Amino acid sequence: MGVTGLFTGKNRLNNLEGVRTWPWYTRFARDPLACLGNIHEEYGQIVTLSTPIPFRHQRRKFVLVFGPENNRRVLSDSETFRPGSVSVRGPRGSALNRIRVGFNVPKDNRDKPLRKTVLPAFQKKATQEYQSDIVAITNELIQQWSYGQNVEIWEQMRSLSGNLACRLLFGRESLEESRALGESLQKFMQQSFFSPAFLLTVNLPGTPYRALIQRAENITDTIQSMLDKRQTSISSRTDVLEMLVRAYQTDSESEHLPDLVGPAAFLFAASFETVANALTWSLFLLAQHPHIMAELYDELNHVLAGEAPTISQLDQLPFLEATIKESLRILPPVPITYRAARRDMDLDGVAIRSGDRVLCSQYVTQHQPELFSQPNRFDPRRWSSIQPGAYEYFPFGAGPRCCLGYTLGMTVIKVSLAMILQSFRLSVTPETRIDRLVKLTMSPKRGISMHIHRPDCKFEAVPVRGNIHEMVDLTQTNVSPKYFPQFQYGKSQFPRSVSADRDAA
Repeated sequence: MGVTGLFTGKNRLNNLEGVRTWPWYTRFARDPLACLGNIHEEYGQIVTLSTPIPFRHQRRKFVLVFGPENNRRVLSDSETFRPGSVSVRGPRGSALNRIRVGFNVPKDNRDKPLRKTVLPAFQKKATQEYQSDIVAITNELIQQWSYGQNVEIWEQMRSLSGNLACRLLFGRESLEESRALGESLQKFMQQSFFSPAFLLTVNLPGTPYRALIQRAENITDTIQSMLDKRQTSISSRTDVLEMLVRAYQTDSESEHLPDLVGPAAFLFAASFETVANALTWSLFLLAQHPHIMAELYDELNHVLAGEAPTISQLDQLPFLEATIKESLRILPPVPITYRAARRDMDLDGVAIRSGDRVLCSQYVTQHQPELFSQPNRFDPRRWSSIQPGAYEYFPFGAGPRCCLGYTLGMTVIKVSLAMILQSFRLSVTPETRIDRLVKLTMSPKRGISMHIHRPDCKFEAVPVRGNIHEMVDLTQTNVSPKYFPQFQYGKSQFPRSVSADRDAA
């Protein structure tokens, strides 16, 4: 039955109600990706989980949709489905709710969406201006590394991406102030998704919920103070916050600034977490696939000769781009996208009420064998012959609400990876246990311990443990030659451009 539901492409409508849903909720809280994969295989393309809510006549549903066509129906329709989440909700008017809303806030009098206001800060022209900051902050990190050292690479990449996010978003503040805010936002994100505060929303002293509310209050006070300063003073060093404020201050038809605390917090969370996880998973996959790492090193060495890439040189590194795209496919930093229905509607026979949560999964979609041959195999070369649609491959989201920072994020990942991989050879500590931790993003649960070597081309995979084996086929990489002679650049005949048109669909 599971195989039929998975491969026929036909929706088999299933509504799991009452006590039948509780085991699935428990599994989802423990391991969302395993839960979604099992539900997809057992029940098909659209599945609803309904549970009675005490003292209410209606039932709130979670609607799980799978497959590119269902992804398109939900993600392309921003009038029906707004961004939603399963993070902790705060009391009415609370600082916690101000942070939760992100960009989903009322529009101003001119109907000027906040997303459009901040978009110029993330387009290609602006990205070129950030190149020197990306190089400087990456250099600052790797200059602290030394040959023979062991590092916890996830924490290192969090430090790198956090410093970059602070510089681009809060660049007018001192580095110490912006880092302190960044650390507080990181802890807030960890505490607000399937945590004790989520399970017991009791606002009493000493409870996790009260601690979360207090942290939210501190964050909103800090961000609001930054916004107030930008309203009253002009600086030669602008940042994204200042762009937001100036855009509304110069609008004579707007009576007042909209609440910008939520958007500011959202931008940090999105830029920080996704980049950190993408870098971490990419370094892991390359360390465990010596032949791919050797080919990539050859391309980097030929084009860059040990130097940091300029923005124009990034177009000369097609295998680097393919490697990153494959990493984002197989281990997407954001594996699940949440939406909330704005109104009652029907989705292929499934009745959805206003307020119901709808889930699409990048991870499940990008591991479907009918879309990607041998989906658990890390194979950047596949990108020389495939061009998936926007709802088949969407690590940065899809539709009108796709990630604002796609261009900037890809630039950061490319530049930082190119610099790290030319400076060092990284290998995973043997027998490291690597399990996924899925909250709003997907990260390694215990981090990943890696050893730093000279760039000697002695690329070697090692045995690792954990449920990483459910996501990536590592069976062909555990035994590998000790040394890979320099590849002849261009021998693989990899195409000079592998960029897919992500707006094609």
